[in-house]
Amino acid sequence: MNAKWFPVLGKLGRHLPLGECPFCHKDTLEYGFKVINQADNMGFGMIWCRDCHHGAQLSRVKVEHDAKRLDNIPEKIIV
Repeated sequence: MNAKWFPVLGKLGRHLPLGECPFCHKDTLEYGFKVINQADNMGFGMIWCRDCHHGAQLSRVKVEHDAKRLDNIPEKIIV
């Protein structure tokens, strides 16, 4: 994962505004989590920019009950 995402990722669990994209500097970031294993609520997370399509994937995360869930991951995310 590109280190440019670290300041943004630190805001996810605290429900803070994400701020701007570390690549294009626009305020168009999206994120969400997908549960893969229902028994222990484990899955992955994605964060991406709607404008430039740069993003980051968080592998093997425990998805909290109040986390924003993803039904579908947008195509063509540049990770």
